Amino acid sequence: MTGKSAINFKGIIITALIVTALIFSAGCTGEAPPEPENQVIPTITEDITPAESVSPEEEKTPETTIIGEEEFVDFVDRAAQFANENGEEVAFSEYNKKDGIFSKGDLYIYAYNFEGILLAHPYQPEKIGTDRLDWTTANGLEFVRAAMDTAKNGEGYIMYMYPAPESGSINESESSTYIPKIGYVKKVNDNLWIGSGIYLRDYTDSKTGAMPEEIIKMTDLVEGTVEFAEENGDEEALKEIDLINGQFTQGNLYDYAYDYNCTMLAHPYMPEKIGTNLKEFTGPYGVKVIRVLAETAKNGGGYVVFGWENPENNNKPELKLGYVKPVNDKWWVGSGVYLSDLY
Repeated sequence: MTGKSAINFKGIIITALIVTALIFSAGCTGEAPPEPENQVIPTITEDITPAESVSPEEEKTPETTIIGEEEFVDFVDRAAQFANENGEEVAFSEYNKKDGIFSKGDLYIYAYNFEGILLAHPYQPEKIGTDRLDWTTANGLEFVRAAMDTAKNGEGYIMYMYPAPESGSINESESSTYIPKIGYVKKVNDNLWIGSGIYLRDYTDSKTGAMPEEIIKMTDLVEGTVEFAEENGDEEALKEIDLINGQFTQGNLYDYAYDYNCTMLAHPYMPEKIGTNLKEFTGPYGVKVIRVLAETAKNGGGYVVFGWENPENNNKPELKLGYVKPVNDKWWVGSGVYLSDLY
């Protein structure tokens, strides 16, 4: 073998070793995807028709998107601007893409006209073109009607309960998948409005990076009341809830108490209703409020979205986020914050 041939042979061997090493490393350095969090959120138990069997699509469930207030509003603003600059047909085509510029994990854009017809939605293509004005969430909230009323005024926040996308689709018939969602809607023109939503667990205050302070205060208030009742007994706890100047009344944030048959036991601002059964009371946008709250408490507690007249805003109907928790097998306690108190 000549010197030149020996050099070429060595070069071939070295090249082969490098290629082999690259192939080996490519197969060994990939990181496994993180395990999803097993976050169990109590949900409302309504009589819902069982979900039909749906063949899962060949795709992953959308990733969770954690987002702040300013970024969230900007996301909707950019989608509206896109529609104005490119036309509705192009915009709807983009909104409908699960991998489009307006689909970021479980954060996406949907579009309606002002008659309640769904015009675009990346996870519900089968519903596009249908009248959704009277559609209700699992707890009876007329979501589209409430959102459209907000959009008619230009833009603003909404709240509702909604399923998270699973296997590339959304199953509205499965009530156990409904969790709280913060939404933002915007009027694009006289015929079109759009919206988006972020699940409460993923929504953060732009200044603190945490869940909005008012929601934390509401949750802590209810948790503290349960502890007080456990330490001091039912009678003392109900007396304290009734006090306008008590420790469980902080202006527009206060506790109320009911038994599981929806009879009011304590309320600082509605003493005339104590002893009244409110099971059939229906609030703005269709929810039988006390019945849904009682059912949620009976099942371990959690968040509920409903409509209520705000006495500090001329009794104007507003969406409200409530949090309830069972005290014992006799009664439960709850509190709530108006959407206008959050934003």
